[in-house]
Amino acid sequence: AGRIRYRLRIGSFPLITGIYPLGGQSGSVMSFEVYGEGTSSLSKLHVVLPDTRNGPRLAYFSVPSAGNGGSGWFQVETGPENECLEQEPNDSLSNATPVPFPSIFNGRFDRVGDRDFFKFNARKGQHVHCVAKSRELGSSCDVDMSLHDIVGSKLAQARQERQTVLDADILADGQYALQVVDLLVGDKARPNHAYRINASHTYPGFTIHAAEPQYT
Repeated sequence: AGRIRYRLRIGSFPLITGIYPLGGQSGSVMSFEVYGEGTSSLSKLHVVLPDTRNGPRLAYFSVPSAGNGGSGWFQVETGPENECLEQEPNDSLSNATPVPFPSIFNGRFDRVGDRDFFKFNARKGQHVHCVAKSRELGSSCDVDMSLHDIVGSKLAQARQERQTVLDADILADGQYALQVVDLLVGDKARPNHAYRINASHTYPGFTIHAAEPQYT
């Protein structure tokens, strides 16, 4: 086995185990709910996110202790895209949170079996490309996504790869809904079961079409 390095911190300071939302728009003032040992259940911190200009990056912020001890810290993602927060209740198509497209969808699972819906308008010929982030930002959930038309028919299912990614081509102008669920349905829902989904109309990869299905 190779060497495994670690850094040990000893002292009296808040241990942050959850944050919501997991990010915000660069240059804006954001309020984050902070969870963990040494913090109240709904501690809120108001911070100014750095201006990242052209792309996303991680930003780090400290959380002071109640006494004279050290500070804890947390990380969030910040970027130039428009940001949206889920509005509960949004556990069905009928009460889905309306959001602009493209934008970042932020949500969390606060009870066992919770599911979230986000609805948006899309045009014929557009491509929907959604990338979910959770564990890489410190959350404890594994996200699954599916795209539906407004009457509930499933149009696309996310792929579980290195990241959870959903791709779909829009065939008609109209309203569509993204359903988000936690794959850890048997786990106890906790406040840090948060997620962040980048929903855009661009596709960073490419597709190859061959005239013949097989060559010898």
